[in-house]
Amino acid sequence: MLGGSREAHAQSPRVRARVEAAREYLEANMTKDLDMASVARAAALSPFYLTRIFKAQYGVPPYRYLIRLRINYAAELLRTSMLSVTQICHRVGFNSPSSRPSGGTSV
Repeated sequence: MLGGSREAHAQSPRVRARVEAAREYLEANMTKDLDMASVARAAALSPFYLTRIFKAQYGVPPYRYLIRLRINYAAELLRTSMLSVTQICHRVGFNSPSSRPSGGTSV
């Protein structure tokens, strides 16, 4: 557990399992266009509650976790493949090489 908040320590095993399901969903679908609603549905939690409790459990909100997954995967592909940067960016789930986090409803 990365988060050290009281909320993270107070989570029930059921809530921890749901947040873990959200993390697993992010990892399994990281190359897809995800939004917070779909991740929250996978965890059977509200988007607001999932964001808050995910951050308490893992130390970062779901969107940041997703970005880290994609960047790590892109770095691996840069080291091990002959794909172009643009091809890699599309393969890992970014829309373009200059993709920036949006303030919208995306994860």
